[in-house]
Amino acid sequence: MASILSLPAEILIQTFSDECITSVDLSNCARTCKRFYSVASQCKIDHTLKIDHPSRQVWKLIRHILENPKLGERFQSLKAKWYRRVPRRPKTWAREWRWTEEETNKIKEICEKWGMVKETRGPNSTLCDAILRGWDSEALLPFLLCFTPNLRTLDIGRTMVGLITPHKIRDARDGIKIHRYCSGKENEPYNLPKIGSVEFYFINLWAIHEHKILWFYTALNLDRLLPGLTNLRHFAHGGRAYYDGWPEYNLSKIMLLPRIESMELYKCPALRDFGGWYRNPQLYQGYEANKGSDFPVGKKSSIKTLNFINCNFKLREYKAIAEFTGSLQSFNSTMCFWGQDDRAEEQSKRMVRDWFLENNKETLVTDNVTITGPCSGIPEVEDQYDHSDIGSEDGSEDEVDNV
Repeated sequence: MASILSLPAEILIQTFSDECITSVDLSNCARTCKRFYSVASQCKIDHTLKIDHPSRQVWKLIRHILENPKLGERFQSLKAKWYRRVPRRPKTWAREWRWTEEETNKIKEICEKWGMVKETRGPNSTLCDAILRGWDSEALLPFLLCFTPNLRTLDIGRTMVGLITPHKIRDARDGIKIHRYCSGKENEPYNLPKIGSVEFYFINLWAIHEHKILWFYTALNLDRLLPGLTNLRHFAHGGRAYYDGWPEYNLSKIMLLPRIESMELYKCPALRDFGGWYRNPQLYQGYEANKGSDFPVGKKSSIKTLNFINCNFKLREYKAIAEFTGSLQSFNSTMCFWGQDDRAEEQSKRMVRDWFLENNKETLVTDNVTITGPCSGIPEVEDQYDHSDIGSEDGSEDEVDNV
């Protein structure tokens, strides 16, 4: 019987690239022999980014890529899974990471090249600052996109903006304890402020690390499009709660990415005019009231597939989205209705269906339009915010060498 080593490289690459082969399996194959190492180094990479995992996996990956930038060209799919720090679970407290002087200089040079040094929220609030600061690994996602020109799929998961969850801790002392542990000062003596100032002290500790929208969307508004977005075909975003890190005025920018083909959004809020404290820039920095949620006049998106799951869009917003399309081949939406009777709900569904069919006459047929609702009756999207694989304070197995 012929040895597997006698197979052509093309067949081995196809075999090693099978979706059933995990990054760990691929790494083990690469260690078998020189032939397999050569084949494995040519395989495309589908990778899961573990945001704020105690193993600090994303930071280790970036260090690896800084040493070997060509590695980024092999990434074809990225998916984020969220592991924010939970107050009552010390094993989830991801420690601060620190760059070497050489790494810091490289990062600054790359950030300067791609415009990541522009302030977004006052002093010391640039994307570059967040990358160097070493607390929020979500800030490393845009930096990774500087190295991934062949990326096809980006799923940023069910997002969690706050570095601690729940976002508002009942006992601010927990937040102070977490901060001291993550910065490596848990064994140093300190004096806890008086009860009246504990919360203020807690806010001051964490304020510099907080960003009220995802850093990915800050990067989407840079003057230059990052390499990882230039060939992107598929994009997905979800929130665990409405308004959680979703700057609604960026919807049109995603739909105008040069090669985008499909997009899935779940649990996203209305696009504009929804009022309230989260629209007040003085109370919720990072959102800009009434900023550009309208779609650019005279432009059309080439997107082919849209999936909206449990999104709180209003009728006029569905109409605006429909008018912004012209090449859709599939449209699926779970609509949310508030205070409408069954007759009004059915009428709304028909209106939305007709808008999308009217604006995509040459590409979209009725059989490829699915509109359901109300959203309260639809099962939730798979929960990606899960700490079940955290087995120790240092996290589970190190996956950096497996990409």
